Amino acid sequence: MKIYADNKEVSSNQGSNEQIWEEIFSKKEWGKYPSESVIRFIARNFYN
Repeated sequence: MKIYADNKEVSSNQGSNEQIWEEIFSKKEWGKYPSESVIRFIARNFYN
């Protein structure tokens, strides 16, 4: 599994810097937001 974004992915996108990285992160498994159950677990156990 590749854990980085290569130059082709960055340079082939159009738009603002934020849009470019949002597109790259949304396509990668490592860039996706965690599920709600994971967020609840962390909030319950580490923020109280």
